[in-house]
Amino acid sequence: MPKKKHEKVNPPVFDERGYQVNIEDINGEKLPDLEALNWRPLHGGSRLGAGRKPSGRVPVTLRLRPAVANRLRAVAKKQGKTLSELAEERLAGV
Repeated sequence: MPKKKHEKVNPPVFDERGYQVNIEDINGEKLPDLEALNWRPLHGGSRLGAGRKPSGRVPVTLRLRPAVANRLRAVAKKQGKTLSELAEERLAGV
């Protein structure tokens, strides 16, 4: 019986990041030429008009006693205002 001739397989070659660079096909199916493809990611990155619009205000963190914070929330809710609106009104003269 004659010996079967096997196709010569090149050993894998890796780049400095550890990726194999000499792959031409997978299970006999040719890989696309990535240099010729014009693709871009479908998610992530900045988009025109995205994000929070500038309000002209600066974020501030306060440490209040629980009773004061509860009173502030109650007054803001009763007047139909946000905490920021109420605090700005009360502190505008300071």
